[in-house]
Amino acid sequence: MIKTGNKVSICIPVYNGEKTIKRAILSAAAQSYENIEILVIDNQSQDRTKEIVESINDSRIVFFQNEKNLGMAGNWNRCLEEATGDYIHFLCADDVIKPDCIRKKMSVMKRFPEVVMVTGSTDLVDENDELIMQRKRYAKNVLLDGHKYAKRSFRMGNIFGEPSNILFRKDCIKETGMFSTDLHYTTDWELWIKIADLGKIAYLKDSLTEYRLSPDNATSTLKLKKIMEDDEKLIQRIRKMEQYDMSREEGLFMKMMLAAKDVCRMMFMRFFPVLVRIRKELF
Repeated sequence: MIKTGNKVSICIPVYNGEKTIKRAILSAAAQSYENIEILVIDNQSQDRTKEIVESINDSRIVFFQNEKNLGMAGNWNRCLEEATGDYIHFLCADDVIKPDCIRKKMSVMKRFPEVVMVTGSTDLVDENDELIMQRKRYAKNVLLDGHKYAKRSFRMGNIFGEPSNILFRKDCIKETGMFSTDLHYTTDWELWIKIADLGKIAYLKDSLTEYRLSPDNATSTLKLKKIMEDDEKLIQRIRKMEQYDMSREEGLFMKMMLAAKDVCRMMFMRFFPVLVRIRKELF
């Protein structure tokens, strides 16, 4: 088979992902866009992750296991270092991308060279892969000014989406640098803000990603204090970015907005199992 189009690296960083890693990889392998590599980097898992990955027979899979645990952001950076594609699409080990995800996003990249990032709607699913809701910010496909969209996120939170929802040009990393390893909850948002300033963002109304809500995923296990510390670090870094010219008052507003969102999210995740059980009983 002759592969056409620019190469896309689907990067799957994983740690103790034996329950979901196969499903994630198979969703990447099922892409209608042909020119892909499936880069799986195991962050010293203590379960059967390595065995499961190596059992999947697909020549497009490139597997590495870190010699030591690099932390979440460190493992994401290893993905960026090892990726050989012109474009990057992260896929968290407990998420899924739909078969036309890469093809539709790459179609936008090819048509609009000024676009540096493509995002879109997301299906939120539970641990049994049942749809909870669809997160949709626009009812139609739109091109957005990246700088303005980043500034909007300072008032609304991370409106770019989860890592599994983003396709971006790899060469942007030369200008922005990689993920900050001293951040956890906001490290992806910080990088999206930097990339957004380099061009336009395309938003696709179709839901091309399934994001799994689980009390066990990486961000759900963080403590509220740690999340708020991350928020504070992010705000201070944005204030140092001259292109965004964030005032002290804007920084305070962002801090209060994020604190409210953080509390609401922690409460939701705490009661999420109960809500799922009630939903099943009712429907």
